Amino acid sequence: EGTFEWLDGFLEKRPQYTELSDRKILEWAASSGLWSGKGWKSSNDKPEFKFGAPGMDDGSIQKIINSVAGIMPRNYVVMEVKSNLVGADRQETLKRFSLPHFKKVAAVIMGTPPAEFKKVQQERILKDKQVKAETAWKMAKMEKKRAKDKVKQQKAFEERRKKMEEEAKKKAAEAEAKKAAEAESKTKAAAEKKEGDKEEEEKKEETKEEEKKEAEPMEVEEEEEEETEPPAVTLTDEEKKVNFAPKAIPDMTAAVMNKSFASFSVPEKAEGFDEVRYEWQKASECKAYLSKWMLEKKKTTRIEELKPGQWFNDTLKSFTEKFTAWQAKGKAWTESAEGKAKAEAKKKAEEKGLSASESKADGDIFSVEDVADIGSGEPLFKDFGLEDWALLNLRFELFTLQHAFAKDANDADRPGVPEQHLFFYYNRYF
Repeated sequence: EGTFEWLDGFLEKRPQYTELSDRKILEWAASSGLWSGKGWKSSNDKPEFKFGAPGMDDGSIQKIINSVAGIMPRNYVVMEVKSNLVGADRQETLKRFSLPHFKKVAAVIMGTPPAEFKKVQQERILKDKQVKAETAWKMAKMEKKRAKDKVKQQKAFEERRKKMEEEAKKKAAEAEAKKAAEAESKTKAAAEKKEGDKEEEEKKEETKEEEKKEAEPMEVEEEEEEETEPPAVTLTDEEKKVNFAPKAIPDMTAAVMNKSFASFSVPEKAEGFDEVRYEWQKASECKAYLSKWMLEKKKTTRIEELKPGQWFNDTLKSFTEKFTAWQAKGKAWTESAEGKAKAEAKKKAEEKGLSASESKADGDIFSVEDVADIGSGEPLFKDFGLEDWALLNLRFELFTLQHAFAKDANDADRPGVPEQHLFFYYNRYF
């Protein structure tokens, strides 16, 4: 963890060093105007090359750079996370820099990082958290504005509706007054009209008071003060304990990690290094850290490349032959005269209310030497039904799976199949 972050800090302080990595090749390509828009960021260690150019996509550029770097007297940092953790791959890298003007130094970035590195990571976590908080604040602000605009629209609609209703009532009142005037005398019509006008005025006053009361809450809401600055965030106690900031692009893909982590080791001077430099912790602490990490990783990681070995194949073949022979033996016994006679005797005993143990002692099945013949050619499994054969087969499979896994994995840290990986390994073997 944190290897590329360490490298960025190292190069910032020591610009005389040149990074040799696939990540750097992609940066050089982009600076030269060669760009891939197909999403090459699968991992920092081994990003995908999808430029549509044979020299880039087939790995030729890496071979050329490795050949030239091995003879050019410069300061290099070979950043290959997976290869630098595997002893055999480290040997191949050292061969490329065999000339005497190279001093080969292994920088071990492992364990608990120093305070300076952790501070940078904490600042990155806080920055990302602040960006998320500001984004959420802006979204909430936009949502609040949309809600206010909606209230304004509703208010304007209500005002227009009420105005139209008032105009309709006014026209209706006028028409009613005119009709009444035609039917009655002018004096009475005038008096009624006067009284109607008075009532209408009172209704209008009441309507205005109601509108005023309805409008008051909206006016108060519009006068609410809005936040002009996004909230400032801080790190929680749990976040302060984190040593490495989360990142969208991993240093290694999960597939590469799961396939190779069992071969990880701490570099030794005896491998051909002139110096082994432990950047974060001492040698003993780094080895203990890696050992503990690998042990925990094995508990949760499947062995994708595991294949059934010779012992499993021989055992399965032998059992399959016996299983087929036992089924044939059981069928033959059931159809034989002796078998039918014993079956009939058993049926009569059951009709008389006698249990199997009362009619005939079953004996000790663990003392049976041949399950296919417990005496007079009678098989132990004479009464097996389909479900019994299925259970026998399943028991063999589970028993054999555990033993075959231990043999094929050949790892003391993996003595058996973890429960969460049972279906994966079962399908791999059977």
